Amino acid sequence: MYTAVIVGCGTIAGLYDDTGTSDSIVSHAAGYHNHDMFDLSGCVDSDKKTVERFAELQKVVHFDTNLVTVLNAVQPDIISITTPDDTHYAIVSLILGSVDVSPKLIFLEKPACQNSRELESLLEISDSANIPIVVNQSRRFHSLYAAVKEKYEAGRLGELLGIDCSYYGGWVHSGVHLVDTIRYLFSIEIVCLNIIERIASRNTDDPTLTIKAKLETNNGSVLFQGWDDKHYQIFDLEFRFSTGRLIVRNFEQEYIWEACIENSVGERVLVPKSMELSMNGKSPMMRAMDILSSYLKTGDIETLNGYLLRDVAASLRSIWQVNSCT
Repeated sequence: MYTAVIVGCGTIAGLYDDTGTSDSIVSHAAGYHNHDMFDLSGCVDSDKKTVERFAELQKVVHFDTNLVTVLNAVQPDIISITTPDDTHYAIVSLILGSVDVSPKLIFLEKPACQNSRELESLLEISDSANIPIVVNQSRRFHSLYAAVKEKYEAGRLGELLGIDCSYYGGWVHSGVHLVDTIRYLFSIEIVCLNIIERIASRNTDDPTLTIKAKLETNNGSVLFQGWDDKHYQIFDLEFRFSTGRLIVRNFEQEYIWEACIENSVGERVLVPKSMELSMNGKSPMMRAMDILSSYLKTGDIETLNGYLLRDVAASLRSIWQVNSCT
């Protein structure tokens, strides 16, 4: 059994969980509680009432507003960091650089950090401390995207021609999901990112941007369509291949495959076809918990390939690249 501490007791940590047995487990707390290799033993938050409420809800024994106090009490194997985006760097740096209690693994919410200086520093101190940082870019843990990646790499989808996607909630905070998913699936660079529209988000420093970009390999188009979530939330992706079109709708609740065929008059058109892509496996959080526990058991860093900070670094650099566009 591996002991876990959560730093930051908000939504993704599990503050509003009403059950620990959902088939679509999302929060860190629910992930730990529902995996037989973890014991969620501690939590930390800067707000006293929040950490007390979280500890009561999640039945956590050790809780405090002071990080060092909880780490000393628990001596955790793994630490989840689920604090606001702009605090990630300082907290990881503190844990890996100056706190006497050293975990074996850090599980860090996205975006991992705020700029290239912070990124390079985190990579350096992670290597120096020999403590891996796994970033919760959740679609890397999603069975649907794992199946798409496998089919693409096997050549069954043909050439990637273009991508259209819609998102909400800030380019850095939420757009990073789209950029990282594209890079994870296709190992391709996104270039020439040009801002078309800016929509205010809840974070005034992180507007929701509509961006037109290109795929580096073949100059195919990529559209990141920003959406104002005061209406409702949207997260859709449309991948256009030489063999057809794959549409993933409403936060992976549905996918549609349309194959390219030649009709009776010689036109190339799209028609619905069956494509088996796994949608019934474990939730991304529970798949992440399996991977994290496997590493803690074996110490084999290869277990974490594809999920580490170094693996998502290029996605972060792409996100920041657009900030310099005019």
